[in-house]
Amino acid sequence: MFFNDPDLSVENASEDRPSYAGTFAVLGHQRCFGDEGHCEVPTESRRFDDRPSHPLTRAFRRVVVTDALRRVLPSGGELTVTLVVSARADDDAKDGGDLLNLGGMQLSKFL
Repeated sequence: MFFNDPDLSVENASEDRPSYAGTFAVLGHQRCFGDEGHCEVPTESRRFDDRPSHPLTRAFRRVVVTDALRRVLPSGGELTVTLVVSARADDDAKDGGDLLNLGGMQLSKFL
């Protein structure tokens, strides 16, 4: 994740850039290799069910970006967030599926 960096590209994205804000990882796969219904995520949960959630349940990630915000917004202003999404080089990502489906983002600031 990078802040306010219009020159960012997949080729030059690195933790050494001043715009670098943080990283998160998600383990996933693009297509199902299991039996029918294997990749269907249950929409209901049972009360007191302590089993782990289905592996394909939407993931929530928290990235602390306090220092990066202080670097790029010392006196306020606009913030542009850029995510660089990648997969291993040997993964078959040619079937047109998205590598990341981002459902939302929240930025919480505490004074």
